[in-house]
Amino acid sequence: RGEVGADRAAILLVHGGSWARGSRTEAHWRDTCVWLAQAGYVVANVDYRLAPANPFPAAIEDVTAALAWLRTPETLATFAIDPERIGAFGGSAGGNLVSLLGTAGTGDWDAGARVAAVVTMSAPLDLTGADVRDDFVARQLAYLGCDDFDDCAAASLASPATFADPTDPPFLVVHGDDEMIPLAQAEAFVGALEEVGAPVQLAVVPSQRHSIGLLDEPDVRAAILAFLAATLQEPALR
Repeated sequence: RGEVGADRAAILLVHGGSWARGSRTEAHWRDTCVWLAQAGYVVANVDYRLAPANPFPAAIEDVTAALAWLRTPETLATFAIDPERIGAFGGSAGGNLVSLLGTAGTGDWDAGARVAAVVTMSAPLDLTGADVRDDFVARQLAYLGCDDFDDCAAASLASPATFADPTDPPFLVVHGDDEMIPLAQAEAFVGALEEVGAPVQLAVVPSQRHSIGLLDEPDVRAAILAFLAATLQEPALR
């Protein structure tokens, strides 16, 4: 609100729901949007096509399209957005999507489908069948449009670590230590980013809570805002 003295950083917010349900209009996602906006960010809270009717890559195509809309000259001007300071934030399936958005491209973070920072919470990050709970297998395969993991080309393409490279933006990977998505997935993804020299932080929360439910744990919100301030308000040297 009020007059804008300078362009502002923006965040693309992507909801969870096993890629098959959920909406930007749900109260907890709207509350997250408001929290980030009150912290000074322009927030675009987006929907995407849901599986199984729309399997991979429909969801990531829609998230990428939302980012493209955010980068149009009209949107940048309307909301006073700095195109060099656009980040992405997602939980659960939304965390998978923003992580894939963060790694899929190469090069500078200020144009096209690139973002300058990623916060991912409780995300399924390896969709190849590794470190997946039995009760999540069917949901994961439905999203991939596959009957099993053995002959599923989409599994690797939907896994963010597949595309990790040194030009990837800073990541904050937030994960509960005893939740539905095994911590081993987050640890392996962080390892893949570290291996290529991409900046990444892992925040393991002693909790069974999942996705943005972790925002209610002590110090999590402060850690996220500190990361966003360091990467979007005061961008790190590339």
